[in-house]
Amino acid sequence: MRHIGVDLHKTNFVVCFLDADDTQRLETYTLTRDGLTRFVGELEAADELAVEATHNVHYFYDQVKGHVSRVAVVDTYRFGVVAKSKKKTDKADAAALARFLKLGWLPEVQMPSEQVRTLRQLLQARETLVSMRTKLKNMAHAAFSATESEWVAQHLESLGHEVIVADPNFAPMYSTLNKKIKTDKRDARVLCDARRDNPRPISLIMAFCCYTSLGWSAVISE
Repeated sequence: MRHIGVDLHKTNFVVCFLDADDTQRLETYTLTRDGLTRFVGELEAADELAVEATHNVHYFYDQVKGHVSRVAVVDTYRFGVVAKSKKKTDKADAAALARFLKLGWLPEVQMPSEQVRTLRQLLQARETLVSMRTKLKNMAHAAFSATESEWVAQHLESLGHEVIVADPNFAPMYSTLNKKIKTDKRDARVLCDARRDNPRPISLIMAFCCYTSLGWSAVISE
């Protein structure tokens, strides 16, 4: 059985293959279909692999998890050997991951299911869209305040989105944002409903603060 450390980047990844007799081999692969195919072709079913939790670790994890006995996703902030290393090179990081994987000293994080990842993305997208809609509304309010009568400026808050919808410059953008927000909210609810039969708990807490009263709460943990 080999222990494999992977230092993952945006366009490539450095791999340290550590054999049972502590012999190690370092290789660099491109993070492309061909590079992943070449890497997966060298894996064995008994191998164990460690990779740091980076922004693209989910994709890499999905590609390799079926070809090894175990994939350990490492919490970078808790793994001080890499985070605080003075010799900060890709090869040194990959070797450290392989070595500490063999010793069983790696702090791991749990990988969420594909369904939970999709739900997180939907909620994050909706939060961003709600923020964009609020900024757009504020821009419209500022525009009206600068050009319309004092009475209109005083009543913008009570008029709300009707002011924006009535303005041909803001109406298309506002309408598009509203449709996308509603779609993401519907898709997220479908995913939440699909998880109700799962005995593992899912808690949702994420506050969306916007004065359009369409905000709802949910944070994902599994």
